Amino acid sequence: MPLDEFIINIYLMVEQYYNLAVQKPLRRGGFAPKLSDAEIICMELVGEFMGMDQDKQIWQYFKNHWLSWFPNLGSYPNFVNNVLTYVL
Repeated sequence: MPLDEFIINIYLMVEQYYNLAVQKPLRRGGFAPKLSDAEIICMELVGEFMGMDQDKQIWQYFKNHWLSWFPNLGSYPNFVNNVLTYVL
């Protein structure tokens, strides 16, 4: 399966299961994020599948190769703040 199809499939699965599993938003307070929860989770899953074990590697990869698909990716610190929402 081509990588672009893989990313699309992962995103669609995350979106489907996220809507089933999450009853209320995971984020509390602060500014509204530019990336959706499904986008962040999708990027993390794809990055981990590709052997990237650091958030900086995942952010850099998507910034260099898939920015047109994730135009609101933003800076690395903002990406990490979004990722930490799911860890804490």
